[in-house]
Formats: sequence, C-alpha cells, structure tokens
Amino acid sequence: MTRPRGPIVYVFASREALAGLRPAAAAAGLRLRRVEAIRAVACRARIVSGRGLGLSDFDTLVVTSRRAADRRLRRWLPRGERTWTAWAAGPGTAAALRRLGLSTVRQGLVLGGPGIARAIGPARRTILYVRSAEAGPTLARALRLRGHRVQERVTYALRTDRPRLRRQTARLAEGAAAIFTSPSTLSATRAAVGPARLRLLARRLPAFVLGNRTGAAARRAGFRRVVVVGSTDPQRLVRQLVRALGDDLP
Repeated sequence: MTRPRGPIVYVFASREALAGLRPAAAAAGLRLRRVEAIRAVACRARIVSGRGLGLSDFDTLVVTSRRAADRRLRRWLPRGERTWTAWAAGPGTAAALRRLGLSTVRQGLVLGGPGIARAIGPARRTILYVRSAEAGPTLARALRLRGHRVQERVTYALRTDRPRLRRQTARLAEGAAAIFTSPSTLSATRAAVGPARLRLLARRLPAFVLGNRTGAAARRAGFRRVVVVGSTDPQRLVRQLVRALGDDLP
C-alpha cells in the first residue's frame, strides 16, 4: 500500500541556513521544498558609523549572521582580540564564530538582533558590529541607546536570482506552510513572485519565521498566521510545524 504523502513546507533561506532540517522533517512526515531566496556576496568592507574607534578599543563583537564570520573577520582579530566577548544571533552564527577561534561566544534568549541588545546588559561596552549592507542601523541604534559605543562595518551584501526564484516558487500554491529565515528572504520572495500573488498565498499559508523582525515583515506582507520560532534546532522547529499541520499529516 502506498504511504500517503505529507504536506509540503517551503523553506525560504540562504543555502547554509537551517542545516539538518530535512531529515528531521522527513521523519515527521513533512516534505520540504527549499528555495534559495538570497545569497551572500562579499563586498569591500566599509565603516558606516563609529569611525573614531579602532580595533584596540573593542571588547565586544556582535554578529547577526554566519555570513559575516568569514576569513576577513579572522584577520581583524589579532591574538589579543580573540579574547573578546562575541554575541551571535543564533546557534549557526555562534558555531561559525567559535571556528574563527573566539572562545567566549554568547547568545540572547531571543533569536536575532533584539535578543542580543537586551542580553548584553547595562555595563558599557565598546562593540564591533559586523553586518550586511541590507541590515540597516536598527541594532546599532538600540545598542547605543543602552549606553554602548558601536562601530558598524559592512562586509557583504545580499543578492537574489529572480528568474531562479520564480522557477522555484512556480508551484508555491501546493505548500501547506512557509518558513522565512529573515526579512531579506521575504523581500526577495515578494520581488520575485509579486506582492499581489504573495498576499493571496499569505491568506492561506501559515508563516514560520525566525525572530520578531521577520515576524513583523511577514505581517506587513499580509500573512494572517505568523509563528515566531524560538529556536533553529531542527527537532524543535519540526515539532512546531507538526503542531500546526497535524490534521494534514499522513
């Protein structure tokens, strides 16, 4: 007897995000369709705020994506600076920072930049914040409001292959849910499929999102049901999906 096929979950992410999700989802009867909504492209590093600060001034590093934890960042960490306290937006970023040789890597209780801003604490820190060109100054402003000195350095930009994204989402109506890992993945999807089509899908599909900023972006895009995921752990994420899609599982 042929086993019934499970519901389809679209995952809008970069290539490296949510590693390990597919086997956990398959074991629970879910079918994943992964859509590489964005890709990171290294750009010439530039300081966009906090120009008066130098490497010897910093005691804290903030990184919100594993894409920023690259060889270039390793070069900026002389032997002494590898003792900095590093803050990561999630476990994948934390693991990437440890691979660079940083021994003290912490995470906020909430995924993303807002979790970092709340968790760093009131003691004044001098922070190197490495981000994408698209991330914007929101986190740096939040840190400054808490009394910290911050330098922002942009080291990469996000790009979208729209024709490929359109092909990958041609059967999006077959999905039972969608996972978005960042506001950028939502923006890229809206640009590729068109805002009107995305709004139609948003009326039917629940959106599972990483972090409150992505949740806010999903609501602005028209998603009526938005579930903010508290962890990127594959098993925990699959449990949340199963609870939401239980009636559709074989």
